[in-house]
Amino acid sequence: MKSASNSFSEVYAPLTSREYHLTDRERGILGAWLGAVMGAVYGLVSTTINAIILADLPIYVEAGEVVLAIGVSAIGLAIMGFVTTYPTSSLRGVILGALVAAFLLIARAFLGQEGGFYERFGQSYVLLLFFLPLAGLLLAITIVLRLGVNWLESALREQGRDRLLGMARVWIGAVLLAVIVGSFAQMTAAEQEAVRRVHAMLQQGLARSEPLPKALESIEEFRSRAVPDYTLDATTTASADMSLPGSTAEEFIVVSARFSNGLLVQCLAGRSLGQLLCSERAAP
Repeated sequence: MKSASNSFSEVYAPLTSREYHLTDRERGILGAWLGAVMGAVYGLVSTTINAIILADLPIYVEAGEVVLAIGVSAIGLAIMGFVTTYPTSSLRGVILGALVAAFLLIARAFLGQEGGFYERFGQSYVLLLFFLPLAGLLLAITIVLRLGVNWLESALREQGRDRLLGMARVWIGAVLLAVIVGSFAQMTAAEQEAVRRVHAMLQQGLARSEPLPKALESIEEFRSRAVPDYTLDATTTASADMSLPGSTAEEFIVVSARFSNGLLVQCLAGRSLGQLLCSERAAP
């Protein structure tokens, strides 16, 4: 009967002692896995980062959106990873991966447009103008994917502890990079400030012992309809008064408060506004 140490050696030895020479297909699959992991981490972080950094606020997080973001990001980067790392030439793979990714994004934008095929085709010439610039921007992603797989392949040529450490460094680095990039999806400082203002106002509005904030007076029977359980999110939009010559676009922040009973209140904040402007909206 084999001892536990012998059984462990039989499993551990091939991973640490055998020298690996990846075929194009194996390298492509490894690139797909690397891309899928980075995409999944990015999708998770980008959709939950606001709830993490603003843990003291009831930030809106939709579980379905999180799952969708993880899936789409993982599949998209897995395709990029396979296409980028399959060719033997690193340069060819990086360029091909960026071109394929740009084509897929343009195709997705084309299919997402309204109207029939000919109407969408007529509008898509603008998208085609951005094909090469978009591919240039995507080069940063394909370079990272190719470098990651090249480093993994180099680690696999090592033996013993050096191989395991080399592989661990690449995977940990890939995850950390995805976390850093995903964290850029957090609200801006202005959006965070607006969310905190709305939260403080709603708390005052829910406290019957305090006067109802002026911004909530436009909400019919707010105190009898609003409940303490709600979530907040913010988006930034820009608009300009076209009736005024030389008018420039100004940024406004729309904070949405979704109450658990279905009430939806949206508040507008901006530098030119003296106070928050709130109104009730129909729940989607």
